[in-house]
Amino acid sequence: MFSDLKGALNRFDGDKAGQIKALRKMSAELSECVSIVESVQEADLEVRKALAGGFRKIKGRTTGRLIGERFSEYFPREFLENTLDLVISLAGYNTNESDVDTNDEMS
Repeated sequence: MFSDLKGALNRFDGDKAGQIKALRKMSAELSECVSIVESVQEADLEVRKALAGGFRKIKGRTTGRLIGERFSEYFPREFLENTLDLVISLAGYNTNESDVDTNDEMS
């Protein structure tokens, strides 16, 4: 995911892409990328495409399937919730209750 995000940002801001690369080398948490990604507003569409592509790759791999289908019950609930929240945040969706209500009314 780090390299996907780095690639998405690189066209718009090479310095921010470099920050993502440095985080990956430090074995940082993916959540540390959120503020960097959000600071490059013009890369929003590319970031979304990169995330979609990254998750599609994970889903198609044996390891990804095994984690998702067989081993997810062994992960702490907190890990699953935090991962989902991070993915939602990186994808640009709001998680506030009022935002959910507003989105439901628009549908």
